[in-house]
Amino acid sequence: MKETSRLNKPAYYFVNALTITRSALALGAANYYIATRDPVIPSLIFTANLPLDVLDGYLARKYKVSSEEGARLDGFSDALNMTLGVGINVFERVPNTVAAIGITALSFVGLLYFFQMAQKDKVTMKSFSKSA
Repeated sequence: MKETSRLNKPAYYFVNALTITRSALALGAANYYIATRDPVIPSLIFTANLPLDVLDGYLARKYKVSSEEGARLDGFSDALNMTLGVGINVFERVPNTVAAIGITALSFVGLLYFFQMAQKDKVTMKSFSKSA
């Protein structure tokens, strides 16, 4: 992966902003579902997130702005979208409180996994630096 200082910065920021937008859309869809119990709009949002996921990866490769941070951010966004999308479908038929607790729990588990992976990367990088 390239260092951030050598990247095409406008493209780098745009691709990462697109990835962050996917996460924001997923959170908004989950909140909308919890508030209204209408699965149609969140389903459309999660469906729209799929081509956006492909687009951010394509743009990162096209403009050569792939980075470790971007890869982690994309993985987090993917995990968040999958967790919330599955959560909404699983909890479609249960009361609001249970749905809110379940989606929150699934999100928390997804975040724990993300931070565990980030910590694993740190340890790997430290041990790599010491051996070099």
